[in-house]
Amino acid sequence: MPLAKVNSTGSVWEDRKAENWVQDALQVVRRAVEAPSVGVELSSRWPRLGDTLAVHVKVPPPRTPVGWIRREFAKRFSGGELHVTLDGIECQCFPKQGSQSSGAKAGKSEVWRALVPFTPLDAPGKRELVVALKDGRKKVHRETIGVVDVEFPTESIWLPKQKSNLHMTDLEREKTDAFREVRSEDQLWDKPFVRPCEGPVTTEFGMKRYYNGVFARGYYHRGVDYGASEGTPVYAPANGLVSLAGKEEEGFVIHGNCIGLDHGHGVASIFMHLSELAVREGEYVRRGQLVGRVGDTGISTGPHLHWGLYVNGACISPTSWMRGIVT
Repeated sequence: MPLAKVNSTGSVWEDRKAENWVQDALQVVRRAVEAPSVGVELSSRWPRLGDTLAVHVKVPPPRTPVGWIRREFAKRFSGGELHVTLDGIECQCFPKQGSQSSGAKAGKSEVWRALVPFTPLDAPGKRELVVALKDGRKKVHRETIGVVDVEFPTESIWLPKQKSNLHMTDLEREKTDAFREVRSEDQLWDKPFVRPCEGPVTTEFGMKRYYNGVFARGYYHRGVDYGASEGTPVYAPANGLVSLAGKEEEGFVIHGNCIGLDHGHGVASIFMHLSELAVREGEYVRRGQLVGRVGDTGISTGPHLHWGLYVNGACISPTSWMRGIVT
C-alpha cells in the first residue's frame, strides 16, 4: 500500500520524507548484513628497528550473494581482497598457511598476513596502520603503532688493498637484485627458523662500520656473522627454494660463493662467503638441510658465515624469526 494512503496528514512532502527514511533504514540494514567483522592482530604494537611486524587479518566469508560477488571481483581485479597500508604505503598481503581461499569457499574465515620490515635506516616514532577491504567499503581498522629506536654499535674493519678496491660486477648486482624482488605466493616455512651454523656470533645485525678508517654513511650490517672454521656445515634455517646460487669465479666478487633461499611471502635468506655450495638453483630444501660450507670468499676478513634475512626486499634481524614471533 502506498505511504500516501496511510499518512494521517495527507501531505505529499511528508509521504516522501517517510519513504526516504524507510529506504535509508533498509540501506543501513543491508550494509550491516553484508559487512564482515574483520579482526586484526599485531605481533607487536611497539616494534623495534630491525624487527618484522606481522599484521594478521581475519576476514569472515560474506553473508550475501552481493558480498560474494564483491569479494571475487576484488580478488581478481584489485590485486587481492585486503588493503593494508602503513603511513599510506601499501603492504603486500598473502593468505596465511592453512587459511587459503578454498577455506573461505567452504564458509570459513580467511586469515591474511602482511609482513612489515623496519630497518636501522628507518626513523623511529609513530606510524598509522590502516586495514581496509578492496570492494568499495569503508576502512575497517585503524590504529597507531610506535616504532622503537635502537642504538646499534659501531666497529672498525680493515681490508687489504686487493679487497678494499673491489666493486660489485653487473652480473652480481643483477642476480642479487632479482633475488631480493622475489615474492612467492606459497609460504614454505612452517616452524621457527633455526641457527644455520655452529660458532659464536662475531658481528651482530645492524652494526655500523668504519672501513679502513672511513665511516660508511647509510650503511648497516645486513645480517649476522658466525665465526667458524672453513668447511663448517651451513644448514637451511627453514624450508625454501634455492633461487640464487652464485660463485666467486663467475663474478660474485663481493658476496663470494653464496646461496639464496626463497621462503615464500617475500621472505628470503642469503648465505655469503661460502667455500662450497651443496645445492643447486631451483632445488627445494628443508629446514636443517645442508646447503653449503663456511668459507672466506668475496669481501671477507677471514672464514665466517654471513646470514642475511630479507622481508619484502629489506634486510632485517633474524632474531624474532628464530624465536617464532613471526609464524
